[in-house]
Amino acid sequence: MTNHLDCTLRDGGYYTNWNFSSEVVTKYLAALSLAPVQTVEIGFRSMDKDRNKGSYATTSDGFLDSLNIPDSLNVAVMVNASDILSLNNLSNVECAKIFFPRDCSDSRVSIVRFACHQHEVAQVNDLAKILSKRGYRVFVNLMQITTYEVEKLISTIGTLDPKYIEVLYIADSLGSLDHDKLAQLSETLKTCWPNQLGIHTHDNLNLANSLSMAAMTSGFSWVDSTVLGMGRGPGNARTEELLAVVLDESGESTNINELLSLSLNEFAELKNLNGWGTNALYMLAAKHGIHPSYIQSALSDPGIPRTELLNVVSYLKDSNTFKFTTGKMKKAKESVKRLQHKHGSWDPRTDLEGKPVLIVGSGLSVTSVVSQKICQMVEHEGCVVITLNQVTSIPAR
Repeated sequence: MTNHLDCTLRDGGYYTNWNFSSEVVTKYLAALSLAPVQTVEIGFRSMDKDRNKGSYATTSDGFLDSLNIPDSLNVAVMVNASDILSLNNLSNVECAKIFFPRDCSDSRVSIVRFACHQHEVAQVNDLAKILSKRGYRVFVNLMQITTYEVEKLISTIGTLDPKYIEVLYIADSLGSLDHDKLAQLSETLKTCWPNQLGIHTHDNLNLANSLSMAAMTSGFSWVDSTVLGMGRGPGNARTEELLAVVLDESGESTNINELLSLSLNEFAELKNLNGWGTNALYMLAAKHGIHPSYIQSALSDPGIPRTELLNVVSYLKDSNTFKFTTGKMKKAKESVKRLQHKHGSWDPRTDLEGKPVLIVGSGLSVTSVVSQKICQMVEHEGCVVITLNQVTSIPAR
């Protein structure tokens, strides 16, 4: 049996800054409860104090209490492991208490997912043990799964304790996963992880849905998706399409009409407004290991002309851009500006065609007397004057 986890309000928040209207969320949760979706990931659990971000960036217990979440849905939240590990002056017990002040029995949250990069995985075990003993189900998402070598993947998984971690997810953060790589990963994971497996795909290569389907048939018990694929960069596997295929093949009568209506109306409007979806730039980003947030940032920046977007990719592919930083994005933008300044838009083949041209150097021969004669000739002949460097003795016209 495949467990469907819909993470629209978490991954889709990268386009809305984790602000969603209460009307859309109410319809969304009701539609999921009618469909064969067991779990909804409401958002991140973080201590981020950015006032521009909506409540789905922190998903406090008090905020979750205010939502009308159907009882049939399990609630998950995601925690970036780096957020907790940055509190290195506190014990693991104290960190867990800050992020999860309530025990699971007193919280709407039942599943905690840790998003981990390679260097963070080993340190999650203690947190998993603490939260597991407090009643939470703990999942671990291995980020940027396509960057792992087989030996490194096996050794990394070997540091995790399956006694306290229920599901191990592979996350295609860079969108570069293909079917051959998935098959290799599947074989490796089955040899070194005894518990359930999950997959989270991104749609850079337009493979998110087909990869998710392939994972479901090759032994993965959990699959992530979002309504209309709403998610960071090009987006994710599309919940309504995955469910339609699964239900068609199984013959189940579960109702996904409300979910289909939601995707065709409210979320279609969100997509028109925010513009997620794959394109050639995201495909190139996947090929060169560029984090999709760079492309999303470039596409949304009015200061970067559309004609210069490929130059952004060219700059980024020569840098270490597995992780998104505003500093590197700023440097990429500055690089594009330099190229624009270097090449300019002036074309002498068209601008000077059929016109007399006078080129004036900047040597000592351009005296005031000579300059006066040059000016007289320019007036008489109607010349276009090009000066090399700055010739102050020739007045601007």
